[in-house]
Amino acid sequence: MTVSLTKVPLQNTEIEALVRAGFGARVRIADCRVSASGTYNTGYHLRLEGVGPAQTFLKVAPPDQLCCLTHERGLLRAEIDTLVRLAAINIGRAPAVLWADLSRRIVDRDIVFLEHLSGVPMSEAEVEPDDRPSLRRQIGAAAAIVKSVDGSAFGYPGSPELQAATWPEAFRRMIDALFDDAAKLGVSPALEALRPRFISQLPSLGAVTRSSLVHFDLWDSNILVTKEKRGWTLSGIIDWERAFYGDPVAELVSLSGHAGMLPDPSVLGGWALVERLDLDPATCRRLALYRAYLWLIMLVEAGPSRLLKKSPTVGR
Repeated sequence: MTVSLTKVPLQNTEIEALVRAGFGARVRIADCRVSASGTYNTGYHLRLEGVGPAQTFLKVAPPDQLCCLTHERGLLRAEIDTLVRLAAINIGRAPAVLWADLSRRIVDRDIVFLEHLSGVPMSEAEVEPDDRPSLRRQIGAAAAIVKSVDGSAFGYPGSPELQAATWPEAFRRMIDALFDDAAKLGVSPALEALRPRFISQLPSLGAVTRSSLVHFDLWDSNILVTKEKRGWTLSGIIDWERAFYGDPVAELVSLSGHAGMLPDPSVLGGWALVERLDLDPATCRRLALYRAYLWLIMLVEAGPSRLLKKSPTVGR
């Protein structure tokens, strides 16, 4: 299991109570396995017996009292909203929401039961080198389709304070919140010197006038694949909690991570099957800015981790 102090487990009795509330008193847990993946929410692979789904994935938010970054507030609620939207238009290769409880009546946190998708994380699959280009093209095409989902505003759907009517203003709020978090959490003061450099690039974002859904966490561990007779296929995309509405070019940051942070030709080829993507100098500058934003997030995330180690409220 990934070591993370925001992943606070539930008691077995709490999981059983949630299953009964979601699927009925006649449903029994045949097997419960803690997910080894993920760094923020706690996940459980459940096998059920009785009326209801044979398998499901239970996702549990951290307790409210734990320290988090500004854009991480209400992550699970934002993910549920995104998954419901994707299901309504039948795109995204995302798991369906089977049942969610945001009332806090059974446990003190938000929870959701998700559809169990077939496949294994691409990071664990033994995909032959010759099969990788075809698989990456499938992923690129899926990402290009996701960008067709429009938002009512730019920014993070679960954080009104990180939204705006334009992309430059929304991104300004996103980076300001991150630098403010860094200061509050005692992360290296040297980071603050980067804030003006980020802000100086905001005018270039004015070219983005449509708020498109961006997963922004499409590492191989969040991409499920299945081996079939005709080869490896994309079977699902998980962990939509960090999605935002903005520039679809930002999707290439995580999609290119395995290739030395350069745009993956196979991903671009799959994207082109859906829509043309011109990586002209202006677009590449925006891509570099989004890459720097992700690196900044990873640097600042260390702050909450250090504080949580000192917190007496962690654990049960």
